[in-house]
Amino acid sequence: MLFGKIKRYFKYRLSFLIFASSVLILNMLLGFIYAYPIDLIFYIPCLFIGTLFVLGLLDYKRSNEKLDLMESLLLQDDVDISSIPISNNPKELMFKEALEKMEAQIKEIQSATCSAQEEKSEVLTCWIHQIKTPVSALKLLIENSETQERETLLLECIKIEHYLDMILQMIRLDEYENDLVITQVDVEKIVRSAIRKNAKSFILKNIKIQVDIHAPTVLSDEKYLQFVIEQILQNSLKYTMSGEITIHMDQNQILTIRDTGIGISSQDLPRVFEKGFTGYNGRFDKKATGIGLYLVKQILNRLHNKIEIESEINQGTTIRIDLYHKETLKD
Repeated sequence: MLFGKIKRYFKYRLSFLIFASSVLILNMLLGFIYAYPIDLIFYIPCLFIGTLFVLGLLDYKRSNEKLDLMESLLLQDDVDISSIPISNNPKELMFKEALEKMEAQIKEIQSATCSAQEEKSEVLTCWIHQIKTPVSALKLLIENSETQERETLLLECIKIEHYLDMILQMIRLDEYENDLVITQVDVEKIVRSAIRKNAKSFILKNIKIQVDIHAPTVLSDEKYLQFVIEQILQNSLKYTMSGEITIHMDQNQILTIRDTGIGISSQDLPRVFEKGFTGYNGRFDKKATGIGLYLVKQILNRLHNKIEIESEINQGTTIRIDLYHKETLKD
């Protein structure tokens, strides 16, 4: 530790040490060239070295305190330039002034970027809410029509609504803390709502649904939990050609959603929560975005819930979410 600090100090004062050594050597050479008395030749260098040693000790202490503080500042994520220790050295003062100007410019750019991003988010959110109105009207018209493609068109409208919801959730991720409302949530009510929302898909694909909820309420955010359950259910419906989907929650508040779909390959399982990853199923469904499960994972991380997934090709998929939370989550 001490050796390292001494080595660091010598490196810090290298140019001065080279200059002082050069002066000392030059003084001794001149003494020998001009035949000064031996005592005088060695007396002046000894006096010089002694004075340099005392001044060096004082400078070593002051410089090391400064270097220690600099190292501690470098370990921080957010460094305040005004706290950087500098001497009255004009070069250091100019360097600090340049850093402060750069910091001000960066903050100005960040502020402008954040403002532009917020404006884009507001416009996009407004557009999504506006586009939902004609989509709902279109659904109503299709439901009242007698066209042969009625069911198919309804499913396409449901997909549009689902994709719009996904975009909204992407926007809200950055504002999650301000949008979070933790209460006792009725899980069965959310599950039944998600099933009703996808009833057309269940009927058209002739897929059975079984619900078994033993812990009806959990501590969570209703809106975000609703999106998570709907997203997982829609994924199960998308990749289940026949059979059934079961939704079960035990007394330990472990929510399990199991389907009899095409499954997920073992190579793809570790990456299913990555943004944009579609894997084998993405090749099966060319329109897959790889965003749904990414959003599910991000939301559950913010809710401090764990999610696990098990699957085999042609054997279906099982997703487990630990919804247990202590009451302190409200604080």
